[in-house]
Amino acid sequence: MTKRRLKVDLEELMLALGVDHDEMSYYLDTVTGEVVLVVDEEIISIEPLEIDQGGRHIPVPTVSTQEQYRDVEDFIETVASPELQGRLAEAILGRGAFRRFKDLLAMREMEQKRWYAFKEARMRARALEWLEGLEGLGIVAEETE
Repeated sequence: MTKRRLKVDLEELMLALGVDHDEMSYYLDTVTGEVVLVVDEEIISIEPLEIDQGGRHIPVPTVSTQEQYRDVEDFIETVASPELQGRLAEAILGRGAFRRFKDLLAMREMEQKRWYAFKEARMRARALEWLEGLEGLGIVAEETE
C-alpha cells in the first residue's frame, strides 16, 4: 500500500479532540489535512463515512469525561503542596467537579499555568497517537509548521 503524506494542524486537532458536544463534530479531511467543524444543521454537507469504508472525512474522536477526570487526578498527584493537593482532591468529588477544580486553581496562578501545560501535553500526546493510527489507512500524517 502506498503511503500518502498529509499535513495536519496539530493545534486544531487538539482542539477538536477536546470538544464533546452533541451539536458539533469534527472530521479530518484525508485529502487536504484540514480539521473540519460540522455544526448540527451542516451535517448534511459532509457525508460522514466510517473509517473502514475509506471515506474522505474521518470523524475525530473526543476525549471522554472519564479520560479528562483521569487527567485531573493525575495532575493533582503532581501538586507539591499537600494542603492544595488535598483541597483539589476534595474539589473533584461529585457533581460540578471540573468547575470546582478550575475555580480553586484560579486562585493559584502558578498551579493554574502548570495545569494548562499538563493538559496541553496530554492532548498533544492523544492527537499524535490518533494520527499514528491513520497509518493503517495508508496515511502518514505530520504536523504543519
